Amino acid sequence: MPLSRSSSVIRFTGIGLWVSGDTMDRFISMSSFVQVVDGKSFSRAAHQLKLSQATVTCHVQSLEQQLGVRLLNRTTRKVSLTEEGAQFYQRCIRILAEVAEVENLATSFQQAPRGSLIAGDFRTHLRITKCNPKRHNAALT
Repeated sequence: MPLSRSSSVIRFTGIGLWVSGDTMDRFISMSSFVQVVDGKSFSRAAHQLKLSQATVTCHVQSLEQQLGVRLLNRTTRKVSLTEEGAQFYQRCIRILAEVAEVENLATSFQQAPRGSLIAGDFRTHLRITKCNPKRHNAALT
């Protein structure tokens, strides 16, 4: 899908991803939108996200305003996706999954080594544990 650029905004042609100064707010709004679709309800989404229903509604309306399209059909009893909303929903799922994957990858680098290390012949089996400098230094003397 081709990109078009205008000032600080990058936008895919059609329904897609854009990047500008309020990227974090957009991720929160996208998460709210996905929760509304998954739960088929603004109130369920609000409960799941631990936000007020008005806040979730505001997030979805903000997305619709930014995109210039209606994403959801709303009645007093039912919420359903528009055609544009269905396309946007599929992309939101992928984008949010990618963000989660990148976060998991980044945090995995911060974890201490764990597991078993087999060194030398297969009869020597070492266990990796947290290093205790006092104990380590005492063992060397």
